Amino acid sequence: MQKRLFLAIPLPPEVLVILDQYKKSLTLEMAKWTPTNNLHLTLCFLGNINEQLILPLIDAYHTIAARHGPFQLKFKAMTFAPSQDPRRMIWAEFYNSPAYQNLADDTQKTLRLFFANKGHEFKENSKSTIPHCTMARNTNSDFTPFPLPQPEIPDFVVDTVCLMSSQLSPEGSVYTTLHRFGLQSLQN
Repeated sequence: MQKRLFLAIPLPPEVLVILDQYKKSLTLEMAKWTPTNNLHLTLCFLGNINEQLILPLIDAYHTIAARHGPFQLKFKAMTFAPSQDPRRMIWAEFYNSPAYQNLADDTQKTLRLFFANKGHEFKENSKSTIPHCTMARNTNSDFTPFPLPQPEIPDFVVDTVCLMSSQLSPEGSVYTTLHRFGLQSLQN
């Protein structure tokens, strides 16, 4: 049996409150807003993974997490995404710091080797990762960009990465935290 997995950076409660208020303040009939309890920053989408690989994956990711320490993320802007048409999402975008990019690159490189050794194909993201939280999607048509209101979101410390499962349902995705990894290294 397989599970649909991804690695995510959880958002602190104070940021979730601001994002929830933001969603409630913006009326867009064509937007399907992400439930507040599902808001996160996706570090790496893993895809459908055999359940037998989950425990070895957890062990492997502990090694990655041990190489990285906590770091700060700074809010950049609410944006329509992707940057080129069709624009079907609204993102809360954050600045890409060297610490974030190092964690993302190490995750991609190490998991590519992990999955290759297990005989499982892993599709690496070939571009630089843009730290973002998907606030809304529009599956029927493109968003016509307009100046989005910009909330004040405080900088926050990233000290945890979560292994998440995603179960698709008619009401939307249901996310479950399978494991939390602390970022503990003093080197960054």
